[in-house]
Amino acid sequence: MVAKRQGFTLVELLVTVTIIGILAAAVTAGLVVARQAARVATTKATIAKINLILAAKWEAYETRRLPMSNTWPLAPGLSEMAQVAYDKMGWIPTDPAAPEKSFDARCYAVVRLAAIRDLVRMEMPERIADIQEAPVFFPIAGAGPDPWGAFVPPGVWVSYRTRYLNSDGTPKSPSQHPSAEMLYMILCNSPEAYREVKFGPSEVGDTDGNGFNEFLDGWGRPIYFLRWAPGFTDSDIQSGDAASDPDPLDGRRAANQQERADPNAFRLMPLVYSAGPDGAYGLWQDFASGSGVYKWNNSTYTAFSDPDLGMNVLVGMPIGTGHFDNIHNHRSDMR
Repeated sequence: MVAKRQGFTLVELLVTVTIIGILAAAVTAGLVVARQAARVATTKATIAKINLILAAKWEAYETRRLPMSNTWPLAPGLSEMAQVAYDKMGWIPTDPAAPEKSFDARCYAVVRLAAIRDLVRMEMPERIADIQEAPVFFPIAGAGPDPWGAFVPPGVWVSYRTRYLNSDGTPKSPSQHPSAEMLYMILCNSPEAYREVKFGPSEVGDTDGNGFNEFLDGWGRPIYFLRWAPGFTDSDIQSGDAASDPDPLDGRRAANQQERADPNAFRLMPLVYSAGPDGAYGLWQDFASGSGVYKWNNSTYTAFSDPDLGMNVLVGMPIGTGHFDNIHNHRSDMR
């Protein structure tokens, strides 16, 4: 008579445990992949909503009127725009040695482009320095109690200063993510668009605890912002070439005329980006008040810059190795 079997052999148990382990690993890996895909999709959706508001605000500058005249004489023989051209850019009414720098219709067009970019800098800041520094390409040397002289700063810029700065111009609170906080502030100052585009609780937070919110990606990290990203090569919407892709803010193409050969006359679009799955932003930024490729500066300019146009940028922005999986609004599928 054969003895009744009492249990499993050791080999059978090991085989069973191995199979269960393989199945568990496969299920876990699938869950990780699915969770990662969900976070990517969430981040894309958040950035798409941000871009919807930001793009509308950006396009409005193409037809923006400037608060200065080319007819009213601020100084003897000079209009407000001519005064800016003279004081800030070195243009003079007639210059036989450099006729390309003499006053003409192009002179006023160049001043207009510089002033529009100055407005963009003030109304769409990416760093504390943008709201600390006075207007650059506007006539501010007038008389009167107003510290800005003849120029009345944009109301939104004044509100930014009130919110972020102490009375002596120093920041009220240190920030680990200034560009992310500025981005949130910019969109909150577009109330009609912000009300139409809804953001959930998981899309907004204060990761550094300084009292200023940021938009968050699917991993809970701040979504960063660059007002200008001229050296960003992973872009479907700006080529970095002035001839084929001129700046739409330069409606008269003043900066793109052959005699100027200005390398900074290309399209400059805001960049909104997440670090992506690897958590590495990978784009070089320096948000210090006194330095940085994107620092607005009226006296010291980097290579490939043009003081006439108020730009202080590098055509080749230093890029780290961690940016390749970034999720950003310069891809066509995000617009």
